[in-house]
Amino acid sequence: MKTKHSLWASGLSLLLCMALLLGTTFAWFTDSVTNTGNVITAGTLSIGASAYDVDTSKDTYQFAGINNGQAFGFKGDGQDLKAENCPPILSEPRWEPGVSNAKLLTVSNNGSLAANIRLSFDVEDNGLQDALWFDFIQVEPVQGSFVKRPMSELNTLAQSMVIPLNGGESVSFILVYGMDEQADNAFQGKSFSADVTVMATQASKEEDGFGSSDYDAAADGTPDHPEWATGGTAQVTKPADSWAEETVVSVPGASVTVPDDAISGSANAMKLTVIRQDGPSAGGNVPVQDGQGAQYYDIALTGLNDGNTLPVSVQMQVGAKRTNVKLFSGTDEIPFTYDAATGLLTFSAASFGPFAVVYDLPWDGSVDAEGLEANTNAAAKTVTVDTPAQLAALAQKVNAGTTYAGYTVTLTRDMDLSGANWTPIGVNGKMFRGAFDGGDHVIFGLQAVNNLDYGNGFFGNIAAATVRNVTIDGAFVSRYGSSSGSISGNVYGIVSAYAYGNVTFENVHVKNSSIRGYGKVGAVLGMAAEPGSSVTALKNCTVENVSVTVAYNGGGLIGLAQNVVELTGCTTEKVEAHLADSASKYVDVDTTATQYVDGQPIGKTMPVKGKFWVCPYQGVDLHYAAWGDYYTDYYYEMETETTGWKLEGVEGNAYIADGLCHNK
Repeated sequence: MKTKHSLWASGLSLLLCMALLLGTTFAWFTDSVTNTGNVITAGTLSIGASAYDVDTSKDTYQFAGINNGQAFGFKGDGQDLKAENCPPILSEPRWEPGVSNAKLLTVSNNGSLAANIRLSFDVEDNGLQDALWFDFIQVEPVQGSFVKRPMSELNTLAQSMVIPLNGGESVSFILVYGMDEQADNAFQGKSFSADVTVMATQASKEEDGFGSSDYDAAADGTPDHPEWATGGTAQVTKPADSWAEETVVSVPGASVTVPDDAISGSANAMKLTVIRQDGPSAGGNVPVQDGQGAQYYDIALTGLNDGNTLPVSVQMQVGAKRTNVKLFSGTDEIPFTYDAATGLLTFSAASFGPFAVVYDLPWDGSVDAEGLEANTNAAAKTVTVDTPAQLAALAQKVNAGTTYAGYTVTLTRDMDLSGANWTPIGVNGKMFRGAFDGGDHVIFGLQAVNNLDYGNGFFGNIAAATVRNVTIDGAFVSRYGSSSGSISGNVYGIVSAYAYGNVTFENVHVKNSSIRGYGKVGAVLGMAAEPGSSVTALKNCTVENVSVTVAYNGGGLIGLAQNVVELTGCTTEKVEAHLADSASKYVDVDTTATQYVDGQPIGKTMPVKGKFWVCPYQGVDLHYAAWGDYYTDYYYEMETETTGWKLEGVEGNAYIADGLCHNK
């Protein structure tokens, strides 16, 4: 018997205090200057913020892993966080394992100047932090999906968020938080608190009378208070006896681990200073191309041996899901490791100075047909895809009739597609017939929101094709933009909508994603669409943390299979099925089916188990396979009103309409 541990004395609080910066904060703005008939007025930098409580009667948002996957919204009356003596927006004095909550935070730029918005947390943990989790999700529009993060990463993630806002604009994001279900009695009576400051710094957006914005470039990401940005200064004092084997010095968003042999014998302290600047000009002397972003770090570490040659480990938060990341020391590219899930970049250095991180910006919807053509080798029948714009050109070529039969198309790097809407590769009957090799790369942020009755996903139609060695992370596939409300559209799959003939998916992975459609909807494939002896093979494919909203024929791997399915080494984990029709339309079946021909049993039976969607038709209660952990099939279609497989002991004149549910 499982015991639920109640932590009645636990407390969680979050106090949000406003930092309001006016023009006088910056040396280059003061007051109004006036002479006869002419006025020069300083722009203003001013922010406001509000917090809103959850309202489960609304269906504005829906995310896998939040509110059991059910839709929710927020109340209309928010709490003005600029109000004097505003109370904490989070107050949870009697929490227990498994409990969660969320707040909608809206930050507005009420001034006339462009601003960069940042958050900074001052955390005080009294023993509860290790039992808590959280996430930030930017909304309006929704960007990304829910990822449960340990509360220990709260400040690191917040510091990595830099949100540009023009005057009069606002941004909203959901802060979701909760306590792990596995938290035990060791956390009783413990507490956690965090004060958060919302900080606005002037962005280098405006131009002077000569069309230059260089005059305020120093404002871009370098506020007067460095502790509010990723970076700052921190110092560790030498212990009484000697330095430890390793000494860690941390500032928000960055840390160094120094071996004792690298520390000067005369050093009584190790001092780390990090100054960070973001933006197109942030690469210093490193060239930043169109379509690239950059972060510049000026790092100083005092207390090292003169001429130190021993490596010091450096870890920096540079932002999650970056693609084509490169690190430069001065102008020299240097090795590093980067975790796209956490945004942490790690490298080693013996001396310090300027470092630059350069990465690809999200796809902006552009198409590079010339680049794709240059990367096409007709003799070898190979195509390499270097950029999202070339990937979009591939979609255009296929949608114009090029099948790429016999070709191998290979990705050369990770792709971030989050910046624009994706049109599937293969629409309106056009097919991709080649091999698509992701090169073990990741496609981040696929947004396929297309008003298509049929065939939505990364691929629309593939035939006699292979898709291999690719991960799709953070995708959203839907006919309409909303992640909640009514559904429409059929044959939707995150990787591919349709597959015809013998098709293989190998080492294909889908995670942290959501897909919505009415029928034949799967996390990998919508429908294996050619009845008969052809084979749809999935080898070493995984689906993790994915939400599938569907009325019928939905699956964790394939929505509906009309041909032979072969699964080898495939897994589904944390896949949430949201059956979208009314609850009365669904029945749980665990019985025997008997085959009838012209109304008479012919002696054949089989076991049937799973969730079915009931649709009455001409006196027959047709039972469609609603959901399969792996897939639903089309092997037992009812031929006439009296020929098919009848479900024994099920209410009504119950027959299998299409096939069975294939579950774990």
